[in-house]
Amino acid sequence: MVKGFSEINVKAAAIAGAILGFLCWLLVIPYGVSGYGMMGYMMGYLYPAGSTGMVDIFHNYSPLSILLDVVLGALAGAAIGWAYNWALKLK
Repeated sequence: MVKGFSEINVKAAAIAGAILGFLCWLLVIPYGVSGYGMMGYMMGYLYPAGSTGMVDIFHNYSPLSILLDVVLGALAGAAIGWAYNWALKLK
């Protein structure tokens, strides 16, 4: 194990990932078609939502979209925590 670095709690990393996933949905994803975020919404770069057929499950206001972003964020956080702890154990 590398000296000076501590292992992180994978459960805490998963919870932080879930919170970040929700914040990504809340602050960025629903405001643009195809994921262009707040800037796409404010500047009106793309066509209105629903008229292009590019709007998918990640870019809408449905509860399934929120759940999917939270779950994927939690999985990403847990994977990062696991990989970090594994990398500390390498020699």
